Amino acid sequence: MIPTELGDVASLTTLRVYNGWNRGKLSGTLPSELGKLGSLVEINTQRNSMSGTLPTQLAQLTGLTTLHLEGNKPMSGTISSGLAAAWSLQSLGLGDNAISGTTPP
Repeated sequence: MIPTELGDVASLTTLRVYNGWNRGKLSGTLPSELGKLGSLVEINTQRNSMSGTLPTQLAQLTGLTTLHLEGNKPMSGTISSGLAAAWSLQSLGLGDNAISGTTPP
C-alpha cells in the first residue's frame, strides 16, 4: 500500500514501485494525496496488484510525463479527458489491467 503521507513529500519527483518481470506485492489504491506533489513527473507501479481507479486529484500533476500502470489487473475505471489534458505525458503504459475506454489525445 502506498501511504497517504507520501503526499506530504513536496520534493518527490519519481514514484517507482515495480518488480521487473515478476508480479509485485504492492496493493491498494493510488492515494488522492499524490495530487499534492507538484514536482512529480513519474508514476510507475507496473506489475503489482494495485486496484481502484485513478484519483481525479492527479489532474493537479501538470508536469507528469510518465505514467505506467500496466500489469495491475485489479485496477479499473477510465482516464477522464480532464485528467489526461492536465498532463504532459511522453510515456503511457496501461496494458494488462481493467482500465477501459478510449485513451484521450
